[in-house]
Amino acid sequence: MTHETFSVQSWLSNDKPELIDITKPAVINYWSKLSTKDGGSYQYGSKSGMPTFSKPQLPVDLNSGYPHAFVRKENDTDSTPVEVVIRATQHADVSLSQISVCTFRNNLNKILLTLINRGDAWAVDACMHKGTLFLDIVKTPQRDYPNSDLFTYYGYKFEAVCTGDEELVDSSSEFALVLKLRLGKHTLLMAAEVDCLNPEAAESDVSYERPLSAEQFLELKTIKLQPNKHLRAKSLAQKMPRWWVQSFLAGIPTMVVGGRDDKGILQDIFHLPVPKLPSLAAEASQGFDAWQLLRFGDSVLSWMSTLAKKREDCHLRFKYEPSQQSIVMTTIDDGNLADRLISLLHLTS
Repeated sequence: MTHETFSVQSWLSNDKPELIDITKPAVINYWSKLSTKDGGSYQYGSKSGMPTFSKPQLPVDLNSGYPHAFVRKENDTDSTPVEVVIRATQHADVSLSQISVCTFRNNLNKILLTLINRGDAWAVDACMHKGTLFLDIVKTPQRDYPNSDLFTYYGYKFEAVCTGDEELVDSSSEFALVLKLRLGKHTLLMAAEVDCLNPEAAESDVSYERPLSAEQFLELKTIKLQPNKHLRAKSLAQKMPRWWVQSFLAGIPTMVVGGRDDKGILQDIFHLPVPKLPSLAAEASQGFDAWQLLRFGDSVLSWMSTLAKKREDCHLRFKYEPSQQSIVMTTIDDGNLADRLISLLHLTS
């Protein structure tokens, strides 16, 4: 088994504060995924699962319907394979020949946020095939905490009440965009689940025939309300790096945040402009360097690509080890990612 390492501390020691090239994401395709209760299939090029934001009347009890009206993912330990993204590109007749990296946003979130979450392990599987690095999601064990299922429900319930579904909270269905963007040296093809359409940005007379833009969408998040203004600002700011990375990469300009109390009652809804999240975090003494996160992501993708090019059509695993403060690459000798990619990519060639 081969090992290679990327030292986070060494990278930080050599980092230079400079801007890097990043472009506005362009929508290449999209899909609607049916609920598991309806079969769970992916409908490429379909807007049938695209929800629209509508501000609910406050207060709202986010406990309502739990647990009997909660449709969970069929198996949350399973990962959605990169083949889903590839099929979306094939449906849209998009060539991968000029794409550096094909991935879900989840993998990029993990990489870019390493500098913020130095104690959180992550893993990404990868394979280089014909010049494109394909990244596959690997689920890592999540920290368990009391009432985690209920708190997860609160998040999905907030999405449901903001999109007109008061009766059912369904975490197994989704609407996702497939986006093309430039990050540093890399042309990315990235799939990202999006929460809902902004009726104002979409001019409210949505015909479902007009081209989609990431700027037409909103991200929805919930947060526990704190007892005073100072603690509220600090609590918000601590979440802003993750929120910024997730929304910025997808080109979504606005977040809608729902504030709940200790009993799960939604008491407040407010908007946050994504471009201002770094400065808002700094005002609460929780500042983060957004450009540094982007530079780090660019460097890690370059390192991954260099190693993968030397091992064309090999199944690799990149794993961040908090104890070493390093990303470690190993070969998965019995891995099947290369075979899966070759089978799908050459199916129509």
